[in-house]
Amino acid sequence: MSRSGQKGVTFVEVIMSIAITAILLTIAVQSVSFYQRHELRSASKQLLGELQRVRFNAMTKRTPDNAGPPLIRSHGFGFQFVGTAPQYTGYQMFEFNDCNNNYQYDVAGCSGGAERLVLVGGFNFPPSVFVSLNGAAPGDTDLILYDELGLPRASTWALGGRTYLLAHAHLDGGAPSRCVVISTTRIREGGWNGARCL
Repeated sequence: MSRSGQKGVTFVEVIMSIAITAILLTIAVQSVSFYQRHELRSASKQLLGELQRVRFNAMTKRTPDNAGPPLIRSHGFGFQFVGTAPQYTGYQMFEFNDCNNNYQYDVAGCSGGAERLVLVGGFNFPPSVFVSLNGAAPGDTDLILYDELGLPRASTWALGGRTYLLAHAHLDGGAPSRCVVISTTRIREGGWNGARCL
């Protein structure tokens, strides 16, 4: 019987096509994971830069006080996360106008004006990236103020540093893997090992 007219694939050809497909799938999965880690690292560095900018603005920029209207008593700059606690999805930056001069951030403002003088900017994290607070912090967990000396303050004007954790919903089961630490002397960014920021 002659086989010259038959068409088909051999076992070796099938194995080779499966091996090539497996290699291509491995490369595709790795590139998606790489992109997600890059997205998380970029959001972490963006957050670090914006916190440093707010701190710098608090030390160098200020709207002159004015008896009103509107009543202006600039005491620094603020940074507030937006979204639903404990997983924040973005933030806003603003100049802190302590219109009743009580050195506290009053959400309702006061009769002479608003506590937010100027909205300086904002940012939304990529849809799969979210931020949460590690541990307890004085005052509101979503708000940090910087005074004219560049010291981090809570809404009650108490000094206090914080550690914010960043996670990607599709990496490591949604567990945090990046962090931003705010202390009285500096702001830094790094990797989160589950217990501390490296």
